[in-house]
Amino acid sequence: MSYHLNTTGTSRNPIGSICPLDTVIQVGFGTAKIIKNGKTYYDGEIEVCEPKTLAEFEKIAQKEPGNWKLVMEAPLWDATWERHSDNKWVCIKAGQGFS
Repeated sequence: MSYHLNTTGTSRNPIGSICPLDTVIQVGFGTAKIIKNGKTYYDGEIEVCEPKTLAEFEKIAQKEPGNWKLVMEAPLWDATWERHSDNKWVCIKAGQGFS
């Protein structure tokens, strides 16, 4: 007998975990945004032709101080990472997504 296990944001991205810099800012169906100081800086679901990675925004964040976050919301998981220091984006919120 085989089982299929659905993972939610809390098991997929535990609070306190570090987001890899090669993460693509896109989920396909949902939300994938870089937020700076509470405003959308980049929307990966609108700019789908050339998706960007977190590393690209890390380079920008090193030159432009502020409160940077990566927010990803998908049907079965969601997570928010906050930039705490150079190359360190920490998961501060994780959940079950929007469906």
